[in-house]
Amino acid sequence: MSLADTVMDTQVIPQFVLAGNEKKSFQLSITPQQTGELYMMGVAYSLGTTPPPNNQVLGSTDSNKENLANSPQLMRNIARKPSYASGISVRGKQDLDVQGPRLNSSKTEKASIVYGPDRRLDPIIAPPMPLLQVTFNKFPVSLLCGEVQVTTVEFTNIGKCSLHRLYVASKNPELFTFGLLHTQYTDHHIYRTLSKEEYDHNHTCSVSELSYVTEINLPDKELQPGASASLPLWIRGPETSGRHELNMLFYYEPVEENAIMRHRVLHHTVRIQTSNSISLKAVAKRGDGAMNILPQSSEANDTLLVSLEVENMNQVHDAAITEFSIEQVSCASKQWLLSHLTACHSSDIKINPREACHMCMKAQKCPSDKQGDIGEDVIFTNVVFNKESMIDSCSTPCSDFYFWSKGLPLSATMLSQARSSGSTPKDILTPDTETDTILSMEDTKSQLESAVDVGLTLIVLWKAFVVIDDGSCEVVSGQHHVAINVLEHQESSLPVAKSLEQEPPIKFIRQPDIVKEEGPSVQTLTQLVQYSMEFKEMNDHPFTKSRLCKLPVHLHLHNCSELSLEVVVNLLSSDSYDSHIVDTTGTEAASYYTTNLTVNSSDFSWISQTSFQVTLSPLEKHRIALIAAVCKAGLYNMSDINVSVVKPHIPESRGARRKGSQALDLDPVPQQESIQLIKQRQNGPFLVIVNDVSP
Repeated sequence: MSLADTVMDTQVIPQFVLAGNEKKSFQLSITPQQTGELYMMGVAYSLGTTPPPNNQVLGSTDSNKENLANSPQLMRNIARKPSYASGISVRGKQDLDVQGPRLNSSKTEKASIVYGPDRRLDPIIAPPMPLLQVTFNKFPVSLLCGEVQVTTVEFTNIGKCSLHRLYVASKNPELFTFGLLHTQYTDHHIYRTLSKEEYDHNHTCSVSELSYVTEINLPDKELQPGASASLPLWIRGPETSGRHELNMLFYYEPVEENAIMRHRVLHHTVRIQTSNSISLKAVAKRGDGAMNILPQSSEANDTLLVSLEVENMNQVHDAAITEFSIEQVSCASKQWLLSHLTACHSSDIKINPREACHMCMKAQKCPSDKQGDIGEDVIFTNVVFNKESMIDSCSTPCSDFYFWSKGLPLSATMLSQARSSGSTPKDILTPDTETDTILSMEDTKSQLESAVDVGLTLIVLWKAFVVIDDGSCEVVSGQHHVAINVLEHQESSLPVAKSLEQEPPIKFIRQPDIVKEEGPSVQTLTQLVQYSMEFKEMNDHPFTKSRLCKLPVHLHLHNCSELSLEVVVNLLSSDSYDSHIVDTTGTEAASYYTTNLTVNSSDFSWISQTSFQVTLSPLEKHRIALIAAVCKAGLYNMSDINVSVVKPHIPESRGARRKGSQALDLDPVPQQESIQLIKQRQNGPFLVIVNDVSP
């Protein structure tokens, strides 16, 4: 054995025949026996000619043809293949000089023709490594939007050493999960069901850290050579119908450290076809607005009315999908608990194609003492329509896909890191005063927006009856999510297409810069204070004995924001009260509670103080005692009052002050700043009935 044979084993092809004008491809293999760097310089070969085949035997006669045919020497000559060894051969060598890619990064490289090195024939030989093989058992390629399927993935190590630290990376990790909560999968059902003893309990779940790279937990933390491990994989159909591509990149490392080759990767790509299923629309409103009598509990204002619309997006003529069945609606939030508004349903809700179902539920804020114990955990509450099977929404895969529906909080993480670090480029280039102004403006805005923040996500768990090709019916399961972030703002589960902004026309004359207000929206400013009235709805009074009936009324004010507010209450009608009130509610607030009842000034009047101004601390509740008087029996609406808030002062950024300073130079006369009042949205009609009980 030569020295070259101890370093590597090279393959030698003994011979092959290449006819004239013929092309053939061949493959050679090299098996290294030592670690190091290998350079493939060329291929050696020998060219030879082949003699013509011995089709005839010279000197043969008819008398001895029979003997020659049975001769062993002739049989060996016929069986022998033509070979260049029996002819003339010439040894040769073909150098392998592969041209690398052209360099085109710098200006010099673009001006000249320069090629970079090509290292494809210069591999680095590393020690033995593990080799992962991934096998998917019946991976679904056709799904409904939001449909969840479970399959088994088998990981096999066909290498010569053990592997560990197995990860999977993907550009769309929201479409699959191996189990963020490491739930033991022991059943063939997709979702884990709860027992009857666990029905009335709320379940909490820790917030999972999401990333494009997820670790796969092997049973023994590593995979030995020749060993296999099977794990469940849940796949969820994308929200939009059409063709989608799922890319997976598996990353793993050897157990023994290898300085030359530290890891290996394995790529996998699958295409998924999705069809329409259901769509969700949800809106949340404060629950006490429609009540004339405010409860005396401290948590009276911590109630929301949640309206949900579920629509079957399939066409009527589509015979593949018969109907959808809504089994359960779960709520995931850090502070809200979802429950039935009325009596519980005993059966699930059926929705046929192109039909929509409207349902209303109640959300109550978690008590402050329990909320402090939970901390950053997410509370899962369930509204079940079918008591026979209740799904555990806080376990895999329901909770996993919920966390993925929230998205990756990259921007928030980067913002927090930028605020925590003291040497950011913005802090270096801008003065500390401007940075403090920006932070104070953001803090003030967030304190005001806390009045309308909800932070609630609805998870709709459904089943669909699908007719497959052979005519049989198959039941599939899935889930959809809709996040409610702001009060009285309709949210949809369907992705909203961004409209293209039309470019303004080109102007050759420079226009003054228009400073856009960076404060909170109008919808936020009109819902800072919630107010309601407490009074007796039915009143009996003998008008023959006393012409005036006095009605005690208590006006309850609740500051829903985390900022101190100046509240102005005026009991006069909107027409007779003229002030700097900006009515930003428009007709939108009036559309919620429509009534044709108006207060007749001759029959109804407030006989107490008609104007109040109070200061409400953050989240403070205040009560004002009022007295109304009527001189005639009838039905009266006492909601024609004005509750306004002095517009909070929001610090301006330095850039806005610089742009505004140019306008101040043009007008040397200083303008006196007036107090601006923002009228709060009316919560509902407050109706009182006065009966005449005169004899």
